Amino acid sequence: MVQEHSQHHHATTQDSAATGQRPGTAVPRSQPPAAATLAGAYQQIEQIGQATGHHNQATEVAKNMQQEIGDTVKAAGSKYRGMTYYWELSNDPYYSATSATFIGHILDLFGLKNIADAAGKPADGGYPELSQEYIVTAKPQLIFLADNQAADGGQTAAIVAKRPAWAGIPAVAGHDIFGLDDDVASRWGPRLPSLVNALANALAVAKP
Repeated sequence: MVQEHSQHHHATTQDSAATGQRPGTAVPRSQPPAAATLAGAYQQIEQIGQATGHHNQATEVAKNMQQEIGDTVKAAGSKYRGMTYYWELSNDPYYSATSATFIGHILDLFGLKNIADAAGKPADGGYPELSQEYIVTAKPQLIFLADNQAADGGQTAAIVAKRPAWAGIPAVAGHDIFGLDDDVASRWGPRLPSLVNALANALAVAKP
């Protein structure tokens, strides 16, 4: 229902986001556009429920999602607020997602600061291409890998640590690099609480 991909996936991004499909696959025209915020995601779930004759169930699903996400964020606490992060969508080239994207809104819940924001341009649609120099200079304290699955690039903490000049990045030096389950990170919708929980678990072992 809601899914994030980098700008380099071009015009299929929004359609694939609406269905949970990979870019390039056929998408029914009746599918709604991808939600850009949590509120939009909840509303989208309710709208689909209304359209399919399951409004009450959909409203309950959205309510439970909101409660679970709120509880997870509250339990995580505020000790991570202000920490900087780099969200990696791909590594060749380096694409990221700014705070204006759906995943950016999710990470905002934890009070994290996105290093990609300063590089974002309107034409990027929230998915700027970053140079290696930019990332190294920004010195993110946390790195989240959305390209750690084999089909997405197979990047790991060990591989990232061996990148030229990356050893001095706080997230690398402190071993605060986190790979995300592709099925959770790319297929959100009603499973969105699972993504928030995965992020909370990563922060729980990070060093503020």
